[in-house]
Amino acid sequence: MKKHLVQGHAVVWFVMCKGDDPCPYEGACPNGGAFGHIEPVFGIYSNHTLNDTTVYDDDWVLHGSDQDLNPYYRKFSSLEDSTEMNGNCARAQPGFGRNEMYPCINDETDYGIAITGLELSGDDGRPVSLAVDTQEEPDPRQGQLPSKLKGTVTVSDLVPGSTYTLYRYDGTKSVPLPGPTPRGYSSKKVFTATAATWTYIDPTVIGSDSADYYVAF
Repeated sequence: MKKHLVQGHAVVWFVMCKGDDPCPYEGACPNGGAFGHIEPVFGIYSNHTLNDTTVYDDDWVLHGSDQDLNPYYRKFSSLEDSTEMNGNCARAQPGFGRNEMYPCINDETDYGIAITGLELSGDDGRPVSLAVDTQEEPDPRQGQLPSKLKGTVTVSDLVPGSTYTLYRYDGTKSVPLPGPTPRGYSSKKVFTATAATWTYIDPTVIGSDSADYYVAF
């Protein structure tokens, strides 16, 4: 997890929450692991250089609860616990809407996913991040109409003076497959870098019920 966060990859961790079943359904916890909730982890801090891949007890991560919009900070030394939840999570509050804010990871076997980007063979793509203008989204499954989001795209690791192209793909079916030539994109923006990063506000809105992707070469 530390290795991926240092590289700028977001992580989804599978955590145990106080008072919840240690495994949500049959077959969900292979190799004897335990979890009851998933949350995003998107920051890493250390008193040591981040080139040092050693995990220190006083390293700490920034994560969300997948329940509210607040950031939560945890030292690595506070994360592990058994399914009894009487160690690091002994004082966590049980119950929906509370226990997600102070979870623990299983001390035997736990799970996680690192989001490293699209797999595009033979590319020299640049790292791309997307931010939208609101954190509140309607729930179409409850009959609410989707909202229109404004996206701000940041491309990094650029060489000033070099020319790049930002491609937008609308929907999972149009995501580019591995290959040297971008295809299936809905729009593109050619730009010349003046610094190591470049920011672009897309004039085309993003539906809150859609999946949109950006790739820069």
